[in-house]
Amino acid sequence: MYNEEKRAAQTVAQADGYLRGLGVDYELIVVNDGSTDGTLAALEAAKTARTRIVSYEKNAGKGCAVRRGVAATRGDVVIFTDADLSYGMELVGTALHIMRERGSRILIGSRKLDREAYRNYPPLRRLMSHTFSTVVNAVLPLHVSDSQCGFKCFRGDVARELFAACTVDNFAFDFEVLYLARRRGIPIDEMPARVLVHGESSVHILSDSLKMLRELARIRRSGGKDRKADRQ
Repeated sequence: MYNEEKRAAQTVAQADGYLRGLGVDYELIVVNDGSTDGTLAALEAAKTARTRIVSYEKNAGKGCAVRRGVAATRGDVVIFTDADLSYGMELVGTALHIMRERGSRILIGSRKLDREAYRNYPPLRRLMSHTFSTVVNAVLPLHVSDSQCGFKCFRGDVARELFAACTVDNFAFDFEVLYLARRRGIPIDEMPARVLVHGESSVHILSDSLKMLRELARIRRSGGKDRKADRQ
């Protein structure tokens, strides 16, 4: 989360309430990505016995936030989603069922597998999303229909291994982790996902797209070389 003071308590309550209702062993990890407002205080006030907060002072980007959150996990399954829970918590239960049925090591949401997923998207954002997805698959052999969906699931050991190897701190982290998975021969399954809540986006379409294109080129040039390889 970054500067989500108004949303923090609701997110924790909604996520924890749903997970508790599933009747499974779980932990809810919330990352405060260097917020400058009252996000951390709101999280501390709202946390439950099953909630752990990862917090640091300087804003580092979504990729760093997810990486640090994953590093803090201990479970057999790791699922991450956006702070506004835009895909709905019910998708978590569906994902757990699919992972058990398929024996998935990685399962990612795909808006392209849901015919209604883009119905309420602004036309420009819909066009940019489709265009960027095409470019991504041309630059990196990810072989997935929607690399940018903010709902992704991993077997716990796979998540911790892959994210420990990641280097991208911004929104392009999705591409890197999927590329690393492909390079290591880890299968990636997909499931339909639909945005149910359209909050204010922190993504600036043009400038952030250009940044992500530069990151794509860097990831491709690196050939999936990871942090561990850099230290050797």
